[in-house]
Amino acid sequence: MQNYKIGAGKIDITPPVGYLLFGHSDRKYPSKKIHDPLYLKCLSISNNKNRIFIITSDLIGFTPEFSNSLKKEIYEKLKIKPSNILLTASHTHTGPSIGANSIPDYISLLKKKIIGLLIHCINDEEEGIIKFGKGKVNIGIVNRRKKTEDGVKMLPNFDGPIDEELSVIKIERKDKSTKAIFFNYSCHPTVLSTNIYEISADYPGAAQREIENFYKGSIAMFTNGCCGDVRPAIIDEETGKFKGGSFEDIERMGKILFGKVIEVSEKAEEIKENQLEGISDFFHFKLEKKLIPKNEKEFEKNCKYYEEKYKIEIPKNWIEIMKNKLRKKEKFKESTKGELQLIKIGEICVLGIPGEVMVEIGLKIKGLSKKEKIIICGYSNGIVSYIPTSNAIEEGGYEAITFLFSSDRVAPFEKNLEEKLIKKCLDLIKNE
Repeated sequence: MQNYKIGAGKIDITPPVGYLLFGHSDRKYPSKKIHDPLYLKCLSISNNKNRIFIITSDLIGFTPEFSNSLKKEIYEKLKIKPSNILLTASHTHTGPSIGANSIPDYISLLKKKIIGLLIHCINDEEEGIIKFGKGKVNIGIVNRRKKTEDGVKMLPNFDGPIDEELSVIKIERKDKSTKAIFFNYSCHPTVLSTNIYEISADYPGAAQREIENFYKGSIAMFTNGCCGDVRPAIIDEETGKFKGGSFEDIERMGKILFGKVIEVSEKAEEIKENQLEGISDFFHFKLEKKLIPKNEKEFEKNCKYYEEKYKIEIPKNWIEIMKNKLRKKEKFKESTKGELQLIKIGEICVLGIPGEVMVEIGLKIKGLSKKEKIIICGYSNGIVSYIPTSNAIEEGGYEAITFLFSSDRVAPFEKNLEEKLIKKCLDLIKNE
């Protein structure tokens, strides 16, 4: 029998106009106006033994440094264990940077807003009912990796994998009114054309707004799934290539998603177990060791290998950064550490993975897990990188070669990264 107390809240985190939007290198100018606001939202769930928080945001993602320092501060102020706090981002490409190029004072204010929202949610807690449902919907999505004679390119691939699953957690008050809707879907929020300089939460923002209008007095919370190689199918009919979309496209996709969320939530079934737990563990995303150079000669040999294998031109600034490190005899790191997290709510397993996970990895985790009520949240806690499949590491394409745009990674991930990560995730789910 359920015995949960649930709190929910949201706060506006829209940045000031006049700063760069983050997510597309094609954008060269600052934002010009606010099209729709960005929100931070939180769900707190407690029972007699424990309390967990799930935080969602209309942001591109958080750095490991931000996530770690935030959780440390939350523990110091509220005594909530870091493993009980899941921090997620929708991955909108029309919001601010949370990294090196962040808006002055935005990060410190964001931390204050998050902690304040958690306190609000604790004080908002009331007895409630938790329901779960899932369905399938295609809001207009497509795999973006296509093999060509010139290597893997970012082109529409309608034969490639996508994940149409929609998962919904519905929170009801004792009077049966809807308090919160938490939903998860897998698609890059990259609808808008790069020549649009307006702040927006993209299609997840449109869907959340429609849900909150439908369920008056509710808070709608979106998390993205494993969508590293899945994006909106907005395509130029003449060229067959992707093109930039409009705010009309955002509304169209958001309303399709909203409609399915309502359908699923109305049929959602009450969970039976009264269990609440947060578990986290760190996973080392290892680089291909044999491609970590010891000197400039080895590095130049590796560069030729990448150019021939992946049929690409390596950015000159990356080459110079890495050569400078070699000249200074700096030691290259062999792995990147990221936090894997599991939030257990009754029979529901919410799995957080710290990166842009390719869709096949998410599909495999769902398929191999014996848990029916599993939700996978990419872009969780501190984002490490794109997380490619073994095939992608072998074939190339943007998702596999993002190390060439990094200042601290000198080589691709090891080829068996996918296998190790899936095993670690399944172990975490089994050991909950």
